[in-house]
Amino acid sequence: MRWVFHLFPASSGNLGWRGPDQGQILHHPMAMNPLRRPVFRAAAPAAALFFAFFVVSAPSLRADSAPTPGNGPSVLTISGKGEVSIPSTHVRLDLAVEHRAPTSAEAQAEVSRRANAVTALLREAEVSELKTTGLQLFPIYERQQPRPGGAGDAGDAQRIAAYQASTSVSFLVPVEKAGELADQAIRAGANRINRFQLTATPQAIRRAEDEAVRRAARDALDRADLLLGAVAMKRDAVLRLNLSEAPVFPMHRGMEMRAMAAADAIQIEGGEETVTAVVTAEVSFRPAKD
Repeated sequence: MRWVFHLFPASSGNLGWRGPDQGQILHHPMAMNPLRRPVFRAAAPAAALFFAFFVVSAPSLRADSAPTPGNGPSVLTISGKGEVSIPSTHVRLDLAVEHRAPTSAEAQAEVSRRANAVTALLREAEVSELKTTGLQLFPIYERQQPRPGGAGDAGDAQRIAAYQASTSVSFLVPVEKAGELADQAIRAGANRINRFQLTATPQAIRRAEDEAVRRAARDALDRADLLLGAVAMKRDAVLRLNLSEAPVFPMHRGMEMRAMAAADAIQIEGGEETVTAVVTAEVSFRPAKD
């Protein structure tokens, strides 16, 4: 609502204003007193200046000029999760050859002979990711017995009784070949299994990671739509995405490794592993009626 002030000629003796309804003029009571009319004539120029200043300088209050809390969009942060299970089609084996001998040279020579035979077998089988993972040589000590009539503390002395050498190799092989190949490697000279892990190929894991990311992104946006719809809002734009990938943990469901009869190879059954990704999304939103 805005009042508009009107000034009338001094001869009329009236000073008043009209309301927004443009109805009758409201007169100041002093303007109707003829005895004081000369006073208004003299004061009319000053009053005109006063009311003109008031009308020009008074602010106009409008809804669009009212202060607002901020001009930035309303933002929702939400996370989604994606999981993909893939079969463990391969086995990662780490086989070792160990030998103990009276001298270090004898221990190393025997380990080298057996390890070369195992490596040749694995290369012939065309395993993948074949590499040496360990090489050790260390003495084996034993307590020396005191000699009759010797010093009393001679029993604390130690001497080198033998040397132990070892080497290990790791490789990746399909599940259906792992049992038979491990059995052949043991007959060729390997005498210890350091690690046995069911896994998928790197290519299969990468494809699963990509699919897990897609599922996580869709899950985040679906959850955002569900949450906003419950409060009569709707998603406007995706402002930011952040990806967190979880490490791949082999899932040994259904895995079995058992030694059969002497003439049979080790039987290995594959399992599954799960690839997980988490996507955090920031989305702007607005009322659904807009």
